[in-house]
Amino acid sequence: MIKRSVDLFVRCAWTGEPDGEALAAAAELEKALGFPLVEPGGAGLTEQGAACRAAWALLDPAAAGAPREALARRAEEAEDFQSQQGMEDYFRGVEELLGVTLAGTINQWMAPRLVSCSAGERWVLWTFDAPDFAVNPGGVMHGGMIATAFDAAMGSIASYCNSGAMTPTIQLSVSYLRPIQLGRPFFIRARVNASGRTMGYLEARAWQEEDKPAATAVGIYHHPGRAGH
Repeated sequence: MIKRSVDLFVRCAWTGEPDGEALAAAAELEKALGFPLVEPGGAGLTEQGAACRAAWALLDPAAAGAPREALARRAEEAEDFQSQQGMEDYFRGVEELLGVTLAGTINQWMAPRLVSCSAGERWVLWTFDAPDFAVNPGGVMHGGMIATAFDAAMGSIASYCNSGAMTPTIQLSVSYLRPIQLGRPFFIRARVNASGRTMGYLEARAWQEEDKPAATAVGIYHHPGRAGH
């Protein structure tokens, strides 16, 4: 019974009005754990609830993978997937996956917002927030969080070139040039250099002021068993 409650709790997006089954599952888990997981009235998760959902999702690949599988199906069903409009629609789905469906995880905390993209030139431009919790001892954005943003940006277009399927990161290298200041958005443009049947090779650039790059990155992503575009 507890496992079913955990499954329901993880699979619920906890945005808008959650269904009755998810609320009942949360209530059972709260009783077992002794602390609240859901805000009053079901209006989102508590800090403890978000942490539990993220941890349980990692322990349940089927639940965690369901949103990604839905995104891949949507990509496969789109007749114009490789068109400019198809690419824009896909990245709007990525926004939803990272910022809404995976609420309460690092994906939501770092959720990118689409600025523009080019199907012909195979690049995407995202903007990210630099939240206060991402601070390093020097008072600027932590390098690990910048690397996370690079991975999200490059991974999104690697996945697009793999028909929406998951593309695990094989290698990620970051060069830090200038600090990223907290409290201001920053931008990352990720571009595909080459995309084949099993590997995608990407590069990216981050900045807060466009003529002053803050960091650059290169990455290699695995395309498991699909042809590249």
